[in-house]
Formats: sequence, structure tokens, C-alpha cells
Amino acid sequence: MIDFLKWVGLIFGIMGWSALAAEPVSPPFTLDLSQPKGILQQTVAPNRPLVTVAFSGGIAKGLTHIGVIRAFEDYHIPIDRITGTSMGGVIGGLHALGYSADDIEAIAHWVPWETVFLDLPERRLLYFGQKKDNDRNLLEFRFKNWRLQFPSGLSEGQEMRTRLTQLTIGQGYKADFDFSRAPIPFQLLATDLNRGRAVVLERGYPGEMMRASSAFPIAFTPVQVDSLLLADGGLLENLPTRTARKHPGLVIGVDLASDQYHPNPQNIIDLTQRTIAIMAQSQTQELRELADVLIHPNVDEFDPSDWRNLDTLMTLGYQAVVQALPAIRKKVTFIPPDTTLLPPLPQVTQIQIHGNKSLSTETIKEIFPTRPFQPTRTGLKQAVNQIERRYHERGWVLAHVDSLDVDSTGTLWIVLDEGRIGEIALRGNQKTRNWIITREVKSTPGDLFHLETVIRDINRIYSLGLFDNVKIEIEKIDPPGNIRLIFVVKERADGILRFGLRADRETSASALVEVGFRNFAGFGGGLFMTGRMGRIQDYRITYRMPRVGKTNFTLNPTGYYHKNFYYDYPSPETRLRFFRHTWGFDLPLGYQIRRVGRLELNYRLRRIHYADDSPRYVSQRPKVYNSWGVNLTYDSLDRNPYPRRGSSRQLEYEAGTGGEYHRWHLHFKGYWTPLPPATVIAEGHAGVITGAVPYHVLFQAGEEDFLPAQGFGQRIGRYYRAQNIGLRLALRSYNMIVKKNLYLFLWFTAADFYPKKEDVYQEGRSIMGGQVGLHLDTVLGPVKLDYAWDETRADRWYFAIGYSF
Repeated sequence: MIDFLKWVGLIFGIMGWSALAAEPVSPPFTLDLSQPKGILQQTVAPNRPLVTVAFSGGIAKGLTHIGVIRAFEDYHIPIDRITGTSMGGVIGGLHALGYSADDIEAIAHWVPWETVFLDLPERRLLYFGQKKDNDRNLLEFRFKNWRLQFPSGLSEGQEMRTRLTQLTIGQGYKADFDFSRAPIPFQLLATDLNRGRAVVLERGYPGEMMRASSAFPIAFTPVQVDSLLLADGGLLENLPTRTARKHPGLVIGVDLASDQYHPNPQNIIDLTQRTIAIMAQSQTQELRELADVLIHPNVDEFDPSDWRNLDTLMTLGYQAVVQALPAIRKKVTFIPPDTTLLPPLPQVTQIQIHGNKSLSTETIKEIFPTRPFQPTRTGLKQAVNQIERRYHERGWVLAHVDSLDVDSTGTLWIVLDEGRIGEIALRGNQKTRNWIITREVKSTPGDLFHLETVIRDINRIYSLGLFDNVKIEIEKIDPPGNIRLIFVVKERADGILRFGLRADRETSASALVEVGFRNFAGFGGGLFMTGRMGRIQDYRITYRMPRVGKTNFTLNPTGYYHKNFYYDYPSPETRLRFFRHTWGFDLPLGYQIRRVGRLELNYRLRRIHYADDSPRYVSQRPKVYNSWGVNLTYDSLDRNPYPRRGSSRQLEYEAGTGGEYHRWHLHFKGYWTPLPPATVIAEGHAGVITGAVPYHVLFQAGEEDFLPAQGFGQRIGRYYRAQNIGLRLALRSYNMIVKKNLYLFLWFTAADFYPKKEDVYQEGRSIMGGQVGLHLDTVLGPVKLDYAWDETRADRWYFAIGYSF
């Protein structure tokens, strides 16, 4: 009997449950936290399973995700949440913050992937003296307290961090740096190297967190966030399906891991990536099985460090989604939420706007229909977007609608947060004086946060060469709508040990060693001792102050000893070598003309002694020379070596302090790249010397790019002019962590020398010649092989390896 009653109760219970389930129920409401506080946050939850997309890492192959996102957009596949690792975190995070596939493709073309590992400040942002220093491209080690400091990666990621900040700081501020409040909530995966575990990043500055998630070992240094030392999330969960599975609904995994590997890794980045992938093979299969639908583009043939295949990778990503569409549609049916179930909004009779100072109230009210009007949630969202767009078009990317509501009286209340800078602060500079940094900052308290201005501030501070990285932080302060803008720096170890090697036909092998302090006493100037060994010897101590205080003046006092060799040609068949020993002191005082020019007044004291087979017109006894000079220099080259655009110009005047001689020299060299890979080079020289001319100020020809078929010093004189024109062709590029090229050089030169008979035996005449060569750009410096000839039937082969210093 009891069993019978149990069965009867169970049957009626089931019938009651079924009847209840059959009753229509209102779909659950939820909050859209990406919208301004108020009525727009209330929305209807989708009547389907939530979809989380997990984007895997892959370094350069991660660009495939752009094609995946485009296919999701085209086929209306909903994305409710994103998890991303490494490059998948960058691409997926950008999409979560509101960027479309077209936007992200444009960003991918904008980023200079070939140089993202170099962290070199833009050359145009360097002070003039810094350009000359950086152009030597010496191998550099740092030390602190006389202990060498070795980097934990090839790059500190400054270039990447700055660009990601530029792309995400506005959206991050609007979401209160909470990733769950983004247009698509998202999470990033990183690895904590201190504890050896995966870390899910859900808050913070999006650009900084993306940088941490993609801190691939060897390529990038880890990122310190509080007590965490974060590196690439792909070390433990390259396909973040385990993290995605913690959320309800379906998981779509986008996996770029290779099942077969391209033979012969191209560089250390490829080798490291392959090693990590092989070690994680068993885990990779487990992570794949956690996805309800797996999208696996076939990108096995592409190198992880080769950024030249954007279009192909995007196409493969798109095609992989198309192939997976049947499986996706079995799991996901896109039914738009029925927003008519939301309570209606009251009619708007007036608008009240608060927090706007930089955009007028009338300008904002023009966006809305004539009052009274019946608002809709869609219309109000469009109005919010238009208001924010008005600010963002002016570069005020922090400005946003903080809240929007309609009360029972029909008043539409709009509160704006314009992101006005209330304070500027510094953090992290323990040694560097505050004014060294603040003099580079053009953002001003009282102004709105202007993206371009702040990014330029970051780049200018970084270009000082005193910091490993520079970033910004933002804190909200009173009154509402104001922020504290904080420039956060990480100081470099200021001790420097530099090395350089070079070998060429003229000077044979040379080595350079430099030791010094980059930020001597915290004033931004450097104290250096430099020694060059080889046929040319040079030893000097220099104090380099690229900017004196907050002025535009520069100071660069230098004491030195220099030994160089020269040739005398008593006859065309005879060549005598002699040496010049110079003990000197230079005191140049310069003035920066923006960052491309410098006007310099220089006093020089030199004691010169010639030895060995000196020519007849050179005194054998040491002699002291005093001179002063004025030098006007301009440099807008985009890079060195192998510039693609820009020019260098120099007008130089020097005179003996007693008026013994006057020396004028003009030089111009320009680069144009009208149609890559061809670069046109034009160069011009002119010089005049009057008075009693000492040998060391005479003009000399016979160098690598100026009458190169002539021996050095074979043509000297008081007056000369020269014109060169050349063509540089990039024959092919190759990947050595960064992009390098093999170049073909074609060069034509013509020169006229007018020497006095008491200066040199030979009468001046016009000489025309040419040069052809192959130059290979390498991470250790250029490798050059050139052949030169001229109409005097002179010809020479040149070989050089290494940077000039």
C-alpha cells in the first residue's frame, strides 16, 4: 500500500511539474554593464545558451583570429564572452572592447610588426646628440653597483605596450578597468612565474594586461603586477577552453597549434615556440576536447615570427569558420532577444546635462529629437554613441556618458565624465629628478585627457634613454570627472658597458669599448670613457648633456687623444704612410632646434704631432692649434643605417683664434623611397678654406662613399665640390627576429678639387666615377662588398663588416 501511494504521488508530481513548465514565463532580465548606469543597463537575456569563444596563442599566426572574427560577424554567430591567451588575448580583447574585424585588420596593418621587438624610440623623438650616440649601434650591457644586469627578454615591450594603451585606454576607463563591463565581457590568460600557475586577468589596464598575456619567453620580459610576475599564458593554457568552461553555455575553441611543424625554425623565437608546443602536446589535446566546437585553421606552414602573411592568415581563419558552420549551428541558434518585454520609457519633455564643460549643452541636445519625444532604448544607445563620438573625434577618449535616466516627470538626465586632468604625478623615478621627466610632458592639468598628446608624452619620456619602460595609470579624483594622470617609469641600471667591432679595408680591424653612467647624478646627462683600438686609436672622456635643465641648450665637453694614419702621394706610384697624434679638448655649446636641428658654438684646443714619413708640407714638431667654430646641423632621417626617407644637412664654419684660416663646409644627403623597394639617394658637398691652412683642416677625398676609387688622402685641397647620386634596391628580406634586407647599391659620383700648389703636388681637376655593391643588413651590423672605379682608371674593392663608430 505504501509503495502504491509512492507511485501515485510520483505520477501526480510529474504531472504538476509538467503543467508548471508548460506555463509561459517572462524571459529573465539581466544587466548590460557596458552601458551607462541607468535605464540602458536593463536588458533581456538571450533565449539561447551563452557562447564563450576561446582564442589561442600563436604569436604572428594569431593574426588568423581576425579572419575568424570576420566570419562570426558575417554569419551572425553570437559571442557573449571571450577568453584569450597571448596573441589570441590581444585580438580577442580588442574585439571585446568594441573593435570590429575591419578595425582590427586596419590596426594589424598599422603596427610595425618587424620592429615591435626592438623597443627603439622613434628617431625623430631623440635629441640631436642622442641620434649620433644611437647610430653607433653598439652592443650594450648594463650594470648596477658594478654588477652586470642581464635582461630577462629581448624586449621590454615598450612599443607594444604603448600601442595597446593607445588602442584601449578609453574603453578601459569607461568600463572602470573591469573587463566584465566591456561590450563583450572577456578574460585574459597569463602565467605567474613566481608560483608556476595560470592566472585569469579580469581587471586592470587592458593594454598592460594584454602585454602580460603575450609576454612570450625570450622575446618579451615578464610583466610585474603586484606580487605576480606574468608571462605568456600559453605556457600553461595556450587554448583557454578550461577557463572558458567555467562559464555556463557553449565553448567554441579557436586553436592555432600545429600538428605538423615547418622544418628548420627560422630564429630563436620560432625555436622557443616550437619547444613549448611540443612539451604541451598532451595538454593541447585535452584542451581541445573541452570545446563544444573546435575551429582549427591550418596554419602549420607559417612561422610564428613571420608577420608578412596577414591576408593569407585572415583568409585561412575565415575559411575554418565556414567549414565549422554546420557544427556551430547545431549548437547555437541565434534568436534576437525580445526587447519589447522591457517596460516602456516615459515621454521625454526636457533634457538636463551635467559634467560637460568642453562640449556645449546645445551641441549635445542637438543629437536628440525635438522635445517632447518618445524615447526608445535603441535610439538612446545611438545618442550615447554620438555624444561619445563627438568627444573622441577630438582626441578626448576618456569622455563618456556615465549615467542616463528618465524620471517620472519626463526629464532625461545625462551625466558626463569628460576625463579632465586634475593632477599629474610621477611614480618609479628613484634617482631621476622629477623635472627631467616633467619637462617632456605637454599634457596640462585642467585640460581633457588628449590621447595623442599623452602618447607623445610617453614617447618623449622613453626617448630620454633613462627608462626600461614608461606607462600611464589613471586614478579618479574629486570633483567627479577629474583624474590623476600618473606617468610610471622603470629606471634602467645607469651603468653602461658597450662594445663594438668593425673590419674594413682602410682601417683593418677595430674594436671599441665604452664604460660610463647614463644618468649621472640623476640629471639626465651621461659620463663616459671610450677607447677605440686598431689602426685608428681614440681615447676620450665625455660628459653628454642632451638638454641642460629645462632649456634647449646642450653641452658636450670632451677631452681626448686620437691617433690616425694618412697617406702622402709624392707621385702616382709612391705612397707614404704617416701618423697624426692629437691631444685635444672640445667645448661645444649647442642649442636644440626642435628635435631635428642644432646650432652649436664650439671651442677647440688641439696639440698635433706628425710622425713617420710625413709629407714635406707638414711640420715634424708638435704644434698647438686653437680654433672656434659654428655648426648648424639638421637631421630628419627616419632610421640609421639604411634610411628610407629624410635628410641630413650640415653647414660648418671654423676659424683659427688668431684668424690664421677660415674653413667653410656644406654637406647635404637626402633619401626618398617613392616606390619600395627602391630608395633614391642624393648627396652634395662643397668646401672653401682661406688663409694659412694647417694640414689637418684640408679637405680629403677617397672614402667609402666619396670618390671611393681613390686612395684615402690621394685628393686633398682647399676648395672642392662633389655631387653623388645613388639607388638602393632591397633585393630580398629575411627574418632574424626582426626583418632584415639584402641591398644592391648603385652609385655615381663627380668631384672637382682645386688645391693650391703649396698644399699638394697635383693640380685639381674634375673626376667622375661609379660604385656597385651588395650590402647585407644583419643584427650584428652591415656586411658590405663594393667595387668602385673612376675615369682616372683607378679602381678598388671594398669590404666592411660591422657598424661605424
